[in-house]
Amino acid sequence: MATKKTKTSSSNKKKRVNIQKTPKVLPVNKTENNPNEDFEEEIDPREKYMTLGDHLEELRRRIFAILGVWLSISIIVGIFSEDIHKFLVQPFKEISKQPLLLGTIYGPLEIYFKLSIILGMIISLPFILSILWGFITPALSKRTAMQGYIIIFISSLLFWIGVFFAWEYLFPLSLKMMLEFFLPSETIAQTTIEKYYGFLFLILIGTGATFELPLLVIFLGYLGILTLEWHKKVWKFIIVIIFVFSAIITPPDPFSMFVLAIPLTILYFLSVGIVWMFELRRKKEYEEFEDSQ
Repeated sequence: MATKKTKTSSSNKKKRVNIQKTPKVLPVNKTENNPNEDFEEEIDPREKYMTLGDHLEELRRRIFAILGVWLSISIIVGIFSEDIHKFLVQPFKEISKQPLLLGTIYGPLEIYFKLSIILGMIISLPFILSILWGFITPALSKRTAMQGYIIIFISSLLFWIGVFFAWEYLFPLSLKMMLEFFLPSETIAQTTIEKYYGFLFLILIGTGATFELPLLVIFLGYLGILTLEWHKKVWKFIIVIIFVFSAIITPPDPFSMFVLAIPLTILYFLSVGIVWMFELRRKKEYEEFEDSQ
């Protein structure tokens, strides 16, 4: 019995020794093995296996999607083109008692085609930009992709605000200045419908595009390209450029120029204020980083 107990105790000691010699399996730290793993998880999984041919096919598909959206909205606008035409000529009818003239035989087709295509483009602008941005997002992180969609929404909103401002204030004032205040004596305030729509869309699209400029200032300030110090040095020149640009895209009268230049100047200073907030936050983050060191 003594020998059995001795053998049993010796075997238990061997097991303990084996247990002690067994190496502990430590949990694998993913960050140490692959520091870019978190970033890779944020990237769209399509980017990991799309070849050059897949990219070209994706681009072709998105181009057809853009054309489909644009043409679909243009067709819908074309169905109601007669009602839209009656609405758009109201500013002219309120100023002049004379009807608009038809300049060419194919004028009606040209007018309805322009109304459908141009208004279709304006309405479908955010959808077109979103489809184009969707082609780039697979190579970006989810956060960057979402920021891009937010910028598209803000830029489209600014463009529509500019179009609305031009329709409500700038275009009627420009017509009144041209057809009443500056109208020579013994002259009838009358024009062709082609020139009327050309002037209308020039004012609307030009004003909408200029309302995008503050977003560009904010974006460049966010990247640190156009800093607050830079704006302090050149803001006077930018104001002059705004007035010159407003004089170019508006009729040659000072009232229309001021109607466009004043809100653009206000938007410019608001965008510079946002750039200043970006720099304050960047400075605060740098100071916190220095204190942590």
